[in-house]
Amino acid sequence: MHAKESKRHRYELPPEFNVWLAAHFRRPGRWDQSYLYSLDCKMHRWLLRSPYRTRNPEEADYFFVPAYPSLGFYDYEFGLYWLTGRGVAFLRSVMDYVQRTWPYFRRKKGSDHILVLTNDKGATFLRGTVSALRGMTLITQWGWKRPHIHLPEQDIVVPPMLRVDKLIGESPFISLKSSSATDTWLASHKRKYLLSFVGSVRFHTPGYSMGVRQAIFRRYNASEGFFLRDLRGDSYKGVHKKLEPKEYLAVLQDSKFCLAPSGMGFSTRSYESVAQGCVPLVIQDDPLSNTSVDQAFEELLPWSQFSLRLKQSDIPNLPELLDRFPLEQWQQLRRSLACVWPRVLWLQADNEAPGQQLDGEGKSSNATAALGDEAGLTQHDAWESIMHTLKRRLMRRRGVEPPPFEWRVQARSCQKVMGAAM
Repeated sequence: MHAKESKRHRYELPPEFNVWLAAHFRRPGRWDQSYLYSLDCKMHRWLLRSPYRTRNPEEADYFFVPAYPSLGFYDYEFGLYWLTGRGVAFLRSVMDYVQRTWPYFRRKKGSDHILVLTNDKGATFLRGTVSALRGMTLITQWGWKRPHIHLPEQDIVVPPMLRVDKLIGESPFISLKSSSATDTWLASHKRKYLLSFVGSVRFHTPGYSMGVRQAIFRRYNASEGFFLRDLRGDSYKGVHKKLEPKEYLAVLQDSKFCLAPSGMGFSTRSYESVAQGCVPLVIQDDPLSNTSVDQAFEELLPWSQFSLRLKQSDIPNLPELLDRFPLEQWQQLRRSLACVWPRVLWLQADNEAPGQQLDGEGKSSNATAALGDEAGLTQHDAWESIMHTLKRRLMRRRGVEPPPFEWRVQARSCQKVMGAAM
């Protein structure tokens, strides 16, 4: 155990569990260009060069299982986007190999082992079908707090893998380089839209987004101050124009609140909104089971300080709730966005799709290119948020209460909005 940071050991798995799959998908294909589901490949690569890695399994605090289920084992079944039957068989083979080959899994029944699952439904039903996963830490993008899906004190919810070079290239936090620009941004409390949402609605799929998107679109599609667009073209009360990426990001920046519902499972909206300085309106709850959905790193980041969370029961009163939301409180939420945004984005240098891997760093796919002289923020991104989460859990496991986490980063945008408070 290092004095300041926990160590992870990476298993050497046979190539059919990872790199052969990646090699097969180097040509353009369904999974090749998908950023959203590529974290299993990325974490493996980042750990290979990470200072957190140890080659000695005897000194490891955690063991990373480098399997790539995203490369060919996710599909639609019964209208749901999750691990297929052969994907379950794949994970059984992976875990059988781990337990058969090394003694470390048995020592703590897998509680110090980590596996990445990035499909829409996360770990839904998997602990019941792959018994070896029951005690493991699963890193997923879907944090619905139900025993067969997400265990908050055991699993870790992470943001999806977004094209951050595009997000931060348009972000107001990167362009706030002068005091006058910052003052203008802070003072400007007028927004063209009170609430915006751009994405798929799927009126004929009741379980999609737990019904949130459909309910809001039906009620407020024609409401003043609401910008609602259905990208699938099956819009209630007419088909809307599909927005180009820059247009979409401009809508987020020109909105007071940005709706962040779930999708078939996880959604990208919370994190896109954070990056564009729009306060996320998180409505992700199921009234029937009285359960809600964890956002990324909820045990680490104070989401209540940079987002607004409501329930489906609030939807009928949404215009009044948002219109009467205290201006000073909204401005404080927005200031906090300027300090937290790197924590929920993947800012590692080689953040590109699996089939677009390039030799070396500093290429056009470099996700930090748009950061310019703030490239040091890679030390405060989502990858580091995982490491902080694991370190703090390890401290508690050893009977030491970790100190309060300083979630505000040393970004220029944060220094400007916090002033002397930083």
